[in-house]
Amino acid sequence: MPEYILKLVTAIFRLIDYLIDKDKTAASIKDSLGKTPLHLLCENYSPTASLCKGGENVSPQENMIECTKALLNASSLEVNIKDNYGKSAIEYCIDSGAPYEAVKCIQKASEQDWKERKRLSEPGESHQEIEEKLIKEHEKKQKAQELDRETRRVLDQSQVLPARSRRRTPESHSKYAKSA
Repeated sequence: MPEYILKLVTAIFRLIDYLIDKDKTAASIKDSLGKTPLHLLCENYSPTASLCKGGENVSPQENMIECTKALLNASSLEVNIKDNYGKSAIEYCIDSGAPYEAVKCIQKASEQDWKERKRLSEPGESHQEIEEKLIKEHEKKQKAQELDRETRRVLDQSQVLPARSRRRTPESHSKYAKSA
């Protein structure tokens, strides 16, 4: 893996807790390829990435496990979502050679999610139908989150706008400016 990608992945690992702290819904947002942060974490695991946490070195394995748990705690309902290539986070986790404990955490969350979805499903509903519902629910949730973010962005801009939009009149110019 190229060094610049390792540095990017290292930076992503460091930011996960911060981002979840700021906006828990960020853990469930899909990118243009349909990947959630859990997909990206699992796909980009590197056993050679050097990491620091609060000034102390943390092994990539420990960090992967901690980050996996943090993302699952923030958004365990997204654990079974598949990306545009039809792969779930656990498949990427296994493919990347991530620590067994990280795979086990995802597997446990996946199992709990499917059991809960099966419990809430209609009698006789197939796994495929439950999965289709999951996708529709996620898309609906994603749209609501995007609308919420856009609303917050507009509100933030409207609070800044009045200060920016003040026009300077000739009387408000510096007292050192020439008067006409």
